[in-house]
Amino acid sequence: METLSTSSNNSTKTNKLTTYERFVIPTNKDLQAIQAYSRVANTDDSTKTWMNLFNSYREAANFTNPLELLDDTTLQEQLCQFFCGVRKSGKKEYAPSSLHVGFAAIARGLSDIFYPNRIINIHDKHKWKRLHEIFDGRIKQIQDNQDTSCKKTDALEMCEIKTILDSPNIQTDTPKGLTYRVWFWLTLLCNLRGGDPKRLKNSWIVLNEDHSIEVNIPREKNNAGGAKNPYNSGRHNYIPPDLPNNYSPVADILLYQSKRPKNCKTSEFFLRINTP
Repeated sequence: METLSTSSNNSTKTNKLTTYERFVIPTNKDLQAIQAYSRVANTDDSTKTWMNLFNSYREAANFTNPLELLDDTTLQEQLCQFFCGVRKSGKKEYAPSSLHVGFAAIARGLSDIFYPNRIINIHDKHKWKRLHEIFDGRIKQIQDNQDTSCKKTDALEMCEIKTILDSPNIQTDTPKGLTYRVWFWLTLLCNLRGGDPKRLKNSWIVLNEDHSIEVNIPREKNNAGGAKNPYNSGRHNYIPPDLPNNYSPVADILLYQSKRPKNCKTSEFFLRINTP
């Protein structure tokens, strides 16, 4: 890099710096190096994976015209078919969140391919209206059909779960410990994520006659799911009755509910701990 330098006839010996000496002129190599900082390796890998998948689908569907030569109408139709037809190995459905990642990855890939000759931004809901309607409908279809009660792979090993449950910090003899324990039980047994426990309603947790518990989490009324919220789907969870001489999630949850003030007006299940 070369420093911009200008001389001034009015410069003094005590003030040699000029107005322009704070700037530098970057070369093309400098600009490319700085641009590279904006790239994230995992993001690039995701883009490559989904673009390869899209191209493989185009080949399987006998779409022979090169991608770069497609007009917007044809490209949109092929994208609609792709998001309706793409499956994992074994023809299993992708999770809505995975398709959401795929949409963003393909948007990046197409933008890179067509730039600078054409600006392709499939996030534009007005220009790519049919694509967004198809994609949104596909997400909702999967959300309504998926088995949300099936248990996904635990991030914790059984020994780690036991260590947590045996910790003195989440025992039932203190309000904080009881809250932490019930929070952990519901998160673990109902596959809750993120802020799901916070929005649980007391009425959603129902004790059955056989002393099992059902936790029914409806889809939020103000959020219809689909592409705007790939995680938003109704959930119906079952917690079996407690076994003798074992951990007792049902008893812990019922104990927490029994501590609920009779005059409580809020509908939320988890309440703030009332400390003197």
